[in-house]
Amino acid sequence: AGLADDLYVLGTTQKGIWRSTDGGFDWNRVAEDILPQSVSVSVPINGIVQDPQTPTQLVATASNFGLIRSLDQGATWAPVPDQPSIN
Repeated sequence: AGLADDLYVLGTTQKGIWRSTDGGFDWNRVAEDILPQSVSVSVPINGIVQDPQTPTQLVATASNFGLIRSLDQGATWAPVPDQPSIN
């Protein structure tokens, strides 16, 4: 019950997080709504990991922003609660 075979989630160093639901043919940028507008296009995503206990949950590290997570295979993202401020 992990990510679907044709589902990919990609973090980039200059363009945020992208998600494909058709095996990589088409890509959509996700997580734009939670990152500050001034950095939503250029925030580096340092890594994305899948929770082995809950495979539909992903956690990403965003430079100068902190941890963000998705509970729905990367479709929507939110800040991880109770993390220290990075300001």
